[in-house]
Amino acid sequence: LLIPETDELWIRVAFFVVGLLVLSGATGLYIGAAFGPGPRDGLMTGLHRRTGWPIWVVRTGLEVTVVAVGWALGGNVGIGTVAFALLVG
Repeated sequence: LLIPETDELWIRVAFFVVGLLVLSGATGLYIGAAFGPGPRDGLMTGLHRRTGWPIWVVRTGLEVTVVAVGWALGGNVGIGTVAFALLVG
């Protein structure tokens, strides 16, 4: 109800970018506030601690893996899905 539907590509891209930024910022805020991560974020922070890899590398690796598994199981993968997986970290 708050976000209008549109067929305009530039508006849809802008919505995607804003959504990605909001999600990334919100994830950083609740993990940084030590409220406890969810399952995927818990795996991300655990792998970061065990491997010493940067958070963005671990997060991107997890997201790309999830997309690949979803695709292998017959899910749809579009440009937005791939962009999200690569950019959310």
